[in-house]
Amino acid sequence: MLENTNLGDYTVADAFIKKCSDSGDLKYKVKALNTQNNQAKSILFDISKKANIDNKKDAVIEVFVNVFNEVCGYYGKSRPIGQFERHLDEDGKFNAFKEEFKKMSGMDWQNGRVRPGFNEYIDKVYNRLYNTECKEILNRYKRNDSDIVTSAETFAESVYNYLEKQPSNYRINFLIDEVGQYIGYDTSLILQLQAITEQLSKKCKGKVSVIVTS
Repeated sequence: MLENTNLGDYTVADAFIKKCSDSGDLKYKVKALNTQNNQAKSILFDISKKANIDNKKDAVIEVFVNVFNEVCGYYGKSRPIGQFERHLDEDGKFNAFKEEFKKMSGMDWQNGRVRPGFNEYIDKVYNRLYNTECKEILNRYKRNDSDIVTSAETFAESVYNYLEKQPSNYRINFLIDEVGQYIGYDTSLILQLQAITEQLSKKCKGKVSVIVTS
């Protein structure tokens, strides 16, 4: 509904308008989705299934980062790999890296990035693109994972940078299930969620919504 997906001859809003009574403001608000021409991306996930249950220290922020990495086309199950891909993309080399990796290794990057035996190919392609002689570049990201832990502020900056590349009327909606059950009485997790929503509001100026079930 928030994305107002086009279903061929009609939109989701059109389908819902037929179900609204003529009175009241619900029909008016649904109609507004058709007239505002907003573009939206809704990101739906169950936080308990995405979080690392062994480490809750930065769990909420980590889940947001990994889920958003997936939306951006990066690896969402490993923050170091996702960060490596994001840096390649920021440098305008990600597509070239994937193409060269496949030529050299015979395997798509989506499969090769999680194969330990393919680190040699990763280094060769990376060095060719950057004209360096770096060894174990991906392992460096993994070893330095504690140094690239993303704060709420830097996460919000990543979302803002993504929005800057989209049309001016583009919005993002994070819809998160089971937040209350996952957080429980852990105040540190509540503060993480609060920090994320505050920073997204501050940096993205109303273009990002965080909707949770509790």
